[in-house]
Amino acid sequence: MSLEDETRRQVEKPHCTPQTLLSFIQLTYTLPDNGLDPASLTPLSSHDDLNFRAHTTTSLHAYVLKIHNGVASQNPALLAAQSAAMRHLNAHGVPAPAPVTTTAGADWAFIGLPPREGAPPGECSRRYAVRVMTWVDGEIAAEESERPGEHAPALLRAVGGFVGRMSNALASFAHPGTARRHLRDVANALSFRELLPFVENPSRRAMAES
Repeated sequence: MSLEDETRRQVEKPHCTPQTLLSFIQLTYTLPDNGLDPASLTPLSSHDDLNFRAHTTTSLHAYVLKIHNGVASQNPALLAAQSAAMRHLNAHGVPAPAPVTTTAGADWAFIGLPPREGAPPGECSRRYAVRVMTWVDGEIAAEESERPGEHAPALLRAVGGFVGRMSNALASFAHPGTARRHLRDVANALSFRELLPFVENPSRRAMAES
């Protein structure tokens, strides 16, 4: 992913009301317990996608509803790799969301949405990939800090242990869709040099330059 792609991911972040997404899910997926409870849709934080948590009318089944950003939505190989990685982790005993297939048997479906927030009704819509994934019970790390920006040592140890298990499981994973250059990959850290002029704090910029 280039700097241009990173910019596009922000510009093409999906904008969709919970009601519109729920209607699309009901038409595209067959979920148990007569489907999702409309009142259960809860926004989840995301950098450039749009995510919700929701459960069925009986509260027995919970899901993550995801609308991918415009860049990822145009990369079916990447979407397929993500599905394969989730299934690989589950098969190796690592708790992970599992893709829920559509009524057509696909791992995702496309919804047409305005290309930007506040776009006039007549402006051409853009296709965004929509996923439904099983919800994994647990605590959201961002909500578990004692003070903003701080986490308890026990939580950090638990996160580190889980990341280690996930890394071990993914060591045997391979998929053509993962063959891409990603700006956030630590192997490409030097690529951030072109962004140094945007660091306004002189001491922090000097630290990054060193």
